[in-house]
Amino acid sequence: MGVSGIVQIFPAVVFSLYWRNMSKEAALSGFIAGMFVVFLVYATGKTNGFYEGFLGLAANIAVIIIINPLFAKRAAQRTNPVTETIFGNKEPNVLKKKVS
Repeated sequence: MGVSGIVQIFPAVVFSLYWRNMSKEAALSGFIAGMFVVFLVYATGKTNGFYEGFLGLAANIAVIIIINPLFAKRAAQRTNPVTETIFGNKEPNVLKKKVS
């Protein structure tokens, strides 16, 4: 069961690296949902042939995808030097006319 719990950190780390507007609320909600599923499956023993970490991971990812749009606007307004270094400027690259 220990590895099943550690696996629940994976979506938060990976999504936050590749999804610019990933919110901390979605990451925490996904982690809690994944851990709940892991504990529930482990306690009942009803895995239906699946590894409990995989079931928790599926729930984790589903909750992140569902919850994140609710907090995406707030996440976009946050500033963080690390994300600025990784993703660059917030403004899209647009060709600007030079004023002569």
